[in-house]
Amino acid sequence: MSLPAILGMSVQASYNVVDAFFIGRGVGPLGLAGTAVVFPLQLFAIGVGTMGGIGAGSIVSRKLGAGDTRQADRALGTLVSLALSFGIGATVLGHLFL
Repeated sequence: MSLPAILGMSVQASYNVVDAFFIGRGVGPLGLAGTAVVFPLQLFAIGVGTMGGIGAGSIVSRKLGAGDTRQADRALGTLVSLALSFGIGATVLGHLFL
């Protein structure tokens, strides 16, 4: 059960190392500083997405198991609405402050 999590974290770590290598060589110290500032925001977005996906998956699974497809559709629709709202809000804030 822990193998997918370990693999995912390893891929993320290697992504960050390769990213830092190319940005450091291409842009320099300011580019590396930029990636260091954005990295916690990236982790926050990944965490919120994972939380929503796992939570909605649990709710939808329980509702479908109980035969309540209406509530399962409602839970999935709520997750999609929240994901779109979060994405649009993050985009607007990113354009305003970055």
